[in-house]
Amino acid sequence: MKSVSLQLKGQEISRYEAGVAPPGPAAGATFGLELAGAAAASRRPLKIDQLGGLQPVAGVTYSVQVKPDNRSTWDTIAVSRPTPEVDVDRNQFAGAKRAAVRVLRTTGFDEEIIAEDTVDLK
Repeated sequence: MKSVSLQLKGQEISRYEAGVAPPGPAAGATFGLELAGAAAASRRPLKIDQLGGLQPVAGVTYSVQVKPDNRSTWDTIAVSRPTPEVDVDRNQFAGAKRAAVRVLRTTGFDEEIIAEDTVDLK
């Protein structure tokens, strides 16, 4: 396990212990990223089939990024979340019809993309 110790005058005053990330999805797994809920609603939950029911693990957090089809950069819409559950507000991406979405998992030392797909913003 990885950790960082903060010391003051030779005394440890704080310590961060990285979490142990759960095993990633199997190679070739489909993630089923989609926006769930009523199509007319502007805020809809991001549904991730392979990551459903994921429980929080100490020292492990998730970020969600979105890249609309009318932009070339990623927008971070959630950071340091205990699970990758997040609502996507389509109003943030005016003029976009589709968007690439990715979920990143970090232990504080290591980061990996664990899901990536394209969703319909209509």
